[in-house]
Amino acid sequence: MSDSSSSRLQLLFDTALQSYEKQTGMKFVDHPLARQLEICHSIGSIMDILQQQARPLSAFPGDGGQVITSE
Repeated sequence: MSDSSSSRLQLLFDTALQSYEKQTGMKFVDHPLARQLEICHSIGSIMDILQQQARPLSAFPGDGGQVITSE
């Protein structure tokens, strides 16, 4: 990734974090989900957490709450 692409991505990420904090009154790093993801040491453990978060969505018609598929 070029420096300008990296800088643009960092700017977008920082803006999203500021927007999250403004809308929720909470820094993202203090959110329980962020804390769970922070201690993950593999893609599999991240996938497990995201799938757990998606389970309540399975009540909605569609894909059964699956957020990410591995193909």
